[in-house]
Amino acid sequence: MVGSSTDRRGSWNAALGIAVLGAVACAHAPQPAPITLGPSHELLLHAVIDGAPVTLQLDTGASTTSLTPATRARLKLRSGPPAKGRGAGGELASVEWVFLKHAWIAGEVTRRFAVAVVDVDAAGGLIDGVLGMDLLGERAIDVDLRVNRLVLHRKGDAGFRSSGLAWTDYTPLDGGQIALRVTLDGHPATAILDLGANHTFANAHVGLASDGAGASVSAAIGADRHDLMFRPVKDVVIGLGELALRAPSVWIGDLPIFQTFGIADRSAVLLGVDALAGRRIVIDPFSQRIYVSR
Repeated sequence: MVGSSTDRRGSWNAALGIAVLGAVACAHAPQPAPITLGPSHELLLHAVIDGAPVTLQLDTGASTTSLTPATRARLKLRSGPPAKGRGAGGELASVEWVFLKHAWIAGEVTRRFAVAVVDVDAAGGLIDGVLGMDLLGERAIDVDLRVNRLVLHRKGDAGFRSSGLAWTDYTPLDGGQIALRVTLDGHPATAILDLGANHTFANAHVGLASDGAGASVSAAIGADRHDLMFRPVKDVVIGLGELALRAPSVWIGDLPIFQTFGIADRSAVLLGVDALAGRRIVIDPFSQRIYVSR
């Protein structure tokens, strides 16, 4: 799904996220975790929350980790305070906070933190929630889509760097999301790296020509599955630093999330997993760089 998030004042939006209340790192080397693909190519991870196994969708477009109501019931978590929320497609109908004791993800442990409970049917009900940047952002996130694997690197671990990776600086947003300078068929734009999006989206300001008169698609977007209309443009070259990525299509439309990120009035892109298929991506928050395999 395209990411959703919650801010520090309890108001859900895609630009501001809660801070992790406490993190304790296990004393061992990074442990690779397998990524499986959901029905719409969602990136899914197995984790353990409060001693129970869960399946979470990896979503760098979400500032806050969330669980479904069914997962909260299975984990026997108490109901928490209500919150307001916004997803990629607009307002979320039902959101509340709950507090967890600990989570084990890719060999790393985080203790005593809050997550949102969102009434959605993500990935056809196959997942228990979304793993956002609040839990991911304190480590370098190494996502290898060549072998479908996640590794979390702690500060000071630069073992992921290699000559096969090209890098470019990024700007972190308040919710931990990654803002990048890109070009779309030569047109400059601001892109948000969203590995929770299975398509790449852009607004009309990017200036891409239509593939055909009147061509459009309707799609249910975001955690809340709002139905929106888009104009697809096929085979778009996305320039990222020295790399030329290729998106099978870019869907042009006015996503509400662009307004939330504050980029709706200029060329804006959600860089989805489709444009990065078959590549390795490392988000290094310590140097504020993103590395992508050539």
